[in-house]
Amino acid sequence: MVNAQSKLEIAAPAKAVWLTVKDFSGICKILPMFDMLECNGNTPGSIRKLASADGVLIERLESLDNSARVLCYSIIEPTTPMNGYLGKIDVRDLGARRCEVTWSSTFEAIGLPGDQVIALVEGIYATGLANLAKLHS
Repeated sequence: MVNAQSKLEIAAPAKAVWLTVKDFSGICKILPMFDMLECNGNTPGSIRKLASADGVLIERLESLDNSARVLCYSIIEPTTPMNGYLGKIDVRDLGARRCEVTWSSTFEAIGLPGDQVIALVEGIYATGLANLAKLHS
């Protein structure tokens, strides 16, 4: 198993940023390179189907902790070079209307060297975090 992670400090209150992050059906606001095909809710067990240039990705919301501001999800049908993906987004309050968002995951890289898959995943996270910051600027 390998780990991928990206962090960004955002000049916005953690509560406001969390409202965006916890919306499982709203991921395309953060990652506009995906199109939402379907999402059946915003509670643990909910499934979303996303389309990209590489195909369809099916994800499940595993847990949502509003008090800790942590969302965990898994990829249950990947079109990417990984297996056993478990992702986590966590929003930490830094005070003074600032927060730090950490997007991380663990997975098994398949078909490509682990460092290449990690770079790909961390690039997606960095793009998503930058878009999240723009949404709250």
